[in-house]
Amino acid sequence: MKVQEALVHGIRLLKEAGVESPQLDCAVLLAQALGITKERVYVEAEREIEPARLLLFQQMLERRVRREPVQYITGTREFMGLDFEVGPGVLVPRPETEVLVEVAQCLIKESGRWPHAQAEGCVRTADAEGRAGPAGGYMLADIGTGSGAIAVVLAGFLGTLEDRRRVSRVFATDISTEALETAKRNARRHHVQDRIEFLEGDMWQPLEGLGLAGKLDAVVSNPPYISTAEMETLQPEVRLFEPRQALDGGEDGLDYYRILARGAPKFLRPGGFLALEVGAFQSEPLRALMDAAGLCNCRAVKDLQGIPRVVYGFRA
Repeated sequence: MKVQEALVHGIRLLKEAGVESPQLDCAVLLAQALGITKERVYVEAEREIEPARLLLFQQMLERRVRREPVQYITGTREFMGLDFEVGPGVLVPRPETEVLVEVAQCLIKESGRWPHAQAEGCVRTADAEGRAGPAGGYMLADIGTGSGAIAVVLAGFLGTLEDRRRVSRVFATDISTEALETAKRNARRHHVQDRIEFLEGDMWQPLEGLGLAGKLDAVVSNPPYISTAEMETLQPEVRLFEPRQALDGGEDGLDYYRILARGAPKFLRPGGFLALEVGAFQSEPLRALMDAAGLCNCRAVKDLQGIPRVVYGFRA
């Protein structure tokens, strides 16, 4: 069978299975089976596919027909320009989570800790001046790290700002042993393993007893925020394959926001910030939770579709 024939066959199967992007998904899977880029799939349309590679492609197609996410089949997902290992047991990083990372980067630059950093293009905060913390490296926690994508990108970013006198530290927590093992491999893949301390446990619990009370410069998280009822309406790729504990935010989707908002003042230093990804229509309830917890200057940042996607606030 030639590449073009395999592509036509695969697209037809994926369409019949109800896959939303059959052509793109088929090209990605065929490229993976052939060991080439998806662009080369069209260039090499007349190439005869070796039997072993054709069998591999057929096996991958069967998994996609069952609606397993493409990222689990290929084993990777791009996030902020970097490739991350993903698989069952970790949430596939989404483009909207990049907004959270970008907001965190802006707020870090504005913190006053990095005199050589530039914060152009960032939303200025009302209390941007005078928020420099104690001497030493920046300390940040990523609660519910999953694949480690947020922690890895921010650890690399902090490394571009610091000098030899101030080595930054990222604490990445997760309740899942499997997720933490994946996150560790991703940290090694991108050479930031020495900057990240991985801790197993639920929400704030892993940080207890580490002497971090009042010392964190920042806390970021993409917590579970889908309501339990809404879970049943999700696409099969999400509902059947991605870890429920990384998605289900309780009856109203706000359970983990309540925990994060209540705990942030204990761990953040004065002027430190909490930044959280939110679902549609959750920004105002989360701002109210942050206000009630004593955080100040709480604001929402919209994504490219105009949806409030990130809410952040500061410890007074």
